[in-house]
This record gives sequence, structure tokens and C-alpha cells, in this order.
Amino acid sequence: MTEEHLETGPGYSLIETADLALITLNEIPSEPGLTAASLQALPVVIQRVGAVPGRKFLVIRGEKGIFCRGASTNLIRVAVDEPDSSMRSELVNRVQRVVWAVLESPLMTVSFVNGLAAGPGAELGIACDITFADAAARVALWYNRLNILPDMGLFLLEDVIGSRAALRAVMTGAVWMKDDLVRLGFADPLEDAPSTAEEWRKILVRRFRHSPLAYAAAKRIRIESRRPLWDTELAQIRVRQTERLSDPELRERLERTLAMQMLATAVKE
Repeated sequence: MTEEHLETGPGYSLIETADLALITLNEIPSEPGLTAASLQALPVVIQRVGAVPGRKFLVIRGEKGIFCRGASTNLIRVAVDEPDSSMRSELVNRVQRVVWAVLESPLMTVSFVNGLAAGPGAELGIACDITFADAAARVALWYNRLNILPDMGLFLLEDVIGSRAALRAVMTGAVWMKDDLVRLGFADPLEDAPSTAEEWRKILVRRFRHSPLAYAAAKRIRIESRRPLWDTELAQIRVRQTERLSDPELRERLERTLAMQMLATAVKE
């Protein structure tokens, strides 16, 4: 049996073995979604677990029919109502930092979309190197429903399904189920999902035999070649998204989208 280290933090739990780190995103019932505390903690945790010598995998999954629904509704409400635009800008920054931490991880990153992944939550799944989905998977690109920019979602999707398909998906507010994700090449099906870190380690070691050092070097080359363009795009997005979050009609759209999220989760159950 592989020795495990367990840790809990705001909105997540972590199990670590020598080969693998398993992060489970768990929502606070009173504040569904990524809170200010979890947005601050997750990049630090992701960077820390990726710095362990010899480690190969980082797995991110959800629970109870939710993978990740993005920033919490309460956090967005506060940002929308705040007269000072710096809070809205900081919210965009924090979401981007979580996704960047995944992109920059030297490990083979694996997302297991085992429930609803919406908005920035979908971006978190897309940012991983490998994505698995089960029958509960629902990836919702609801930027247009809120009339906000797709942030990192658009150019991450372009890598997976091509630029035209990505633009169409984002602009139409697509909701993809497991079969859609598999057909698009977004995810591989995984019905009998591992439940423990050791089970995840065994299945990933069987499927992917790679040198951690070589893999990390390849990822670093890929990221560094794209960083100048992405940095420019993200800087523009931060400015424009901050402006969009000041829209007084956003709160009404937010309430409607939250109701749709709850409905999607109820349908799954």
C-alpha cells in the first residue's frame, strides 16, 4: 500500500502519494462555487504538489454531481455591487491564476469531470492535459448567458477542438454531455472511476508510462512558446471583463444562470 498524506483546505481536499496528488473540489453548501479563500489557496497547492521530485500525476475531480461551477455566486455578487473596480479586476485575476497554475504544472494533469463544470470550472477542466468524463459530466459554457467574456476558455478550447468550433461553442452557450465530450475529442469516457488515490495511480501508470523530467520539459517548452500571446490576450481580457462585471443587468443574468445550474444538478441526481 502506497503511503498517503491527507490535507484539507478551503473548498478542497488533497491526498498525496509519491507518484500522485489527488485534489477533490468540494463546495461549501452555504456558498457554492470557488470562494475567495479557495481561489487564493488552490494555485499555491497546485504549485506545491507539482514541485515534489519524481511525482508524475495531478488529478482534479469534483464530488456530489459538481466538478466545479466557477467563482461562487456570492463572490460575483459582491464584485458586481462593489463601486471600486479593483475588486472586479482582482476576481478575474484570481480565476486566471488557478487556471495558470494547472497549465504550468510540470506534472501530467488529469481532470475527471464527474458532474457540472461551468464557466471558469469548465476552463479548469480544459486546462488539464488529460480529461476523463463519466455519465454525470456536463460542461456548460455560459459566458453568453451572462454577457461576459470567455476569459481563458476560448483559446484553451481552440487547442482541443479547433478555433471555429471553439468560437461557436462559446458564443452559443453550449452544454456538453459525456457523449458530446467524447465525440469532440474533449474527454475520454471513464465509467468505473477510481475512488482512491492508489486506484488512480494504478490506472494512470498503466495508461501513461513517461519520464517526469522529460514530460515537464516538454510542457515548459509548450507553455513558454505561447506565453507572450496568452499574456497579451489575458491582459486585455482582464480590462474588458472588469468592465463587463460592472453591468447592472449582470445580477439578473447571474440569478437565472444559477437556477439553471441547480436544475442541471437536479437532473443529474
